[in-house]
Amino acid sequence: TNMSLLPRSHQQFQLKQYWDKFFTRRDSPFEWYGEYTDLCHVIHRYVKPGNKILVVGCGNSKLSEQLYDVGYQSIDNIDISEIVIRQMALRNRQKRPKMTFAAMDVQRMDYGDSAYDCVIDKGTLDALLTDEEHATLEKVDKMFSEIARVLKVAGRYLLVTLAQAHILEKLLRAFESGWLVRVHHVTVESPLTTGRKLGASLPVFAFVMTKMMTSCSLPTMKVYEYANNGDSFTRCASVDGIREYVTSLQQYSMVKYHLAKHPIESPVYVDLWSDDESLGPRYTLHVVDLPAQLGSNGMFAIFIVPQGRQLEWLFSTEDGRRQLAQSAGYQRLVVVTLHRDHRYGGVEEVKEEIASRALELAQDGLPQLKKYPVLTLGDDLGSHTIIHRGTSPISGPYVVEEFTGEEGAQVRRLVFLRNPLLAQTEVQMKRESDNTSPDNTSENKTNKKRSDSSSLIPDLHFLFFDYHKTIVASLSLIQDLCSSEHDIMIIGLGGGALPSYIHQVLPKVKVTVVELDPVMVRCAEEWFGLEQCEEMKVVVGDGVEYMKNTLLQGKKGHFHVIIFDVDSKDLTLGMSCPSPAFVEEGLLMVARELLSSQGALITNLVSRNLEMKNAVLKRLCDMFPQVIGIPVPSDVNEVMVAMVMPREDISQLASPDSPLKLLSSPAVKASFQSLVDTISGVDGGRSPVMRDHWETSLNHAVLL
Repeated sequence: TNMSLLPRSHQQFQLKQYWDKFFTRRDSPFEWYGEYTDLCHVIHRYVKPGNKILVVGCGNSKLSEQLYDVGYQSIDNIDISEIVIRQMALRNRQKRPKMTFAAMDVQRMDYGDSAYDCVIDKGTLDALLTDEEHATLEKVDKMFSEIARVLKVAGRYLLVTLAQAHILEKLLRAFESGWLVRVHHVTVESPLTTGRKLGASLPVFAFVMTKMMTSCSLPTMKVYEYANNGDSFTRCASVDGIREYVTSLQQYSMVKYHLAKHPIESPVYVDLWSDDESLGPRYTLHVVDLPAQLGSNGMFAIFIVPQGRQLEWLFSTEDGRRQLAQSAGYQRLVVVTLHRDHRYGGVEEVKEEIASRALELAQDGLPQLKKYPVLTLGDDLGSHTIIHRGTSPISGPYVVEEFTGEEGAQVRRLVFLRNPLLAQTEVQMKRESDNTSPDNTSENKTNKKRSDSSSLIPDLHFLFFDYHKTIVASLSLIQDLCSSEHDIMIIGLGGGALPSYIHQVLPKVKVTVVELDPVMVRCAEEWFGLEQCEEMKVVVGDGVEYMKNTLLQGKKGHFHVIIFDVDSKDLTLGMSCPSPAFVEEGLLMVARELLSSQGALITNLVSRNLEMKNAVLKRLCDMFPQVIGIPVPSDVNEVMVAMVMPREDISQLASPDSPLKLLSSPAVKASFQSLVDTISGVDGGRSPVMRDHWETSLNHAVLL
């Protein structure tokens, strides 16, 4: 392409002299906004062969000629450049005798009123509206006025445009009333690039404005629609819907263009929607890049996450997806997650749906392969079923869902839809008669595959969340917990997995759970196997007030352990767990008073705001003489253990540059073994499955 043919400034696009020079130097057709094949599906939808058509700013495009050749033979063409009009008239005189060409300014046309069924504008508005100066806007107003004048009622102004922000705003204001406005997204081959889609950096739109009959006695109609992938349209409540549609596609095109040219520097994801937007996104595509030297298996691949498993750390976090990409060994991995409320077929059907969109996120230089690697776990996409929907005045709408987890295990999950990417509770399901370990024996796998959800119950002897496992491991820091009767208070129930487990495996411990939401208590009882008894009770109420009132009732030193497992309802905060009210100085003082001299406050801490996190840790250290932080492997959660009385054996393990390795303390190791033995005696052999996690957690603890 001879790039000198392009103007030095946008203003030159308005000048007759520029276009005369352009067409003098270029005889071959120049398709700025796509070929006939790119646009024909829109044109044929709205224009009939017998319609009288006016093409404004025709240039030397072949569009009119190609329309003529397929039966549209009543076409008049105008352009401001006399040179191109002579070229086009000469080129078509013999082959297309009915088609006319005239040198004419679209702002001052010689044609009569209501003369045309359709006016086609392929880039002329964009060439004229190069800025928002008063003089430019006046020219555009004249152009729109002339187009409206020459169109019949029910005639159509078919505009092909890039719809940059200033053009879009002018267009929407000009056709605000008295016109039905429809928008199509057009993917076209760029004449300015080689082998790239123009839509990758500059998306092209076809606006179709239909002139409606106006009447003084009737209100002016305002109709705005945009085309979906098929033949359907979405009607917008206002012009804002069109603005959002166009802007979102422009932003997506910018993302694609950047991804084609550069490795990503920060997380990038794209939501793909079906025509039914009420269901939410159908797919989410996360792009993960690795250094070229780590892409041993190739440049590009796609990984489809099995249904229901999108909330697992490996698939739901940036670090997890990077680890997944490293295991896959591709320079760029697009991780595809599927969403609840949608129905999916098999792997091949999903591949077909996402193929073109996923490839749009590939880097430049990708070989034009007919097939590209599509990875997943196992041979299918697993299963996912919503078994209950509910709503709560406190927690909002929620769902209970089941899916197939690792090695065919059935998993039940509670999700608050205000935060749909976070599981509140997960429990592994088992057959009611199955009290054996959930190991990897072939018999057990076969039985799990044969079982359906109606014959399964929650396995209360198994903890699914790693941070729950870490909390249980931290109980080994509490002396004499297993050998004597003690009281534990847990603030926050969720689906009840943690309190149910502690009650099952530590029979001498009396558990009191405080839960603000009565709907969640019923949900835990109905769907997650929670059973209240003398040794485990749930109190419905505010945890802060309950703790204060309990202290006022004279129960100082009554509890051996207090556990905060309560999330914040405010998603805008930088700390999602615990709720900030539970780590205020006053309540921490109440917690310390409620604990026995050998007791501890244990809290799950999730904070992406470093300043807020440090403030919480400082408060804990100010209120308690010894605070131990236990990281949760491959997780954003951290477990904090605040001791009422410091343990000298733990203090002696402290080293500036290394973790505590708590199990190197004979006292902690003995307490840990006592905890393991106690749990092993009642959990049907499940504790060995979690012991590795417990040991890893304790040996990576730090003294704060």
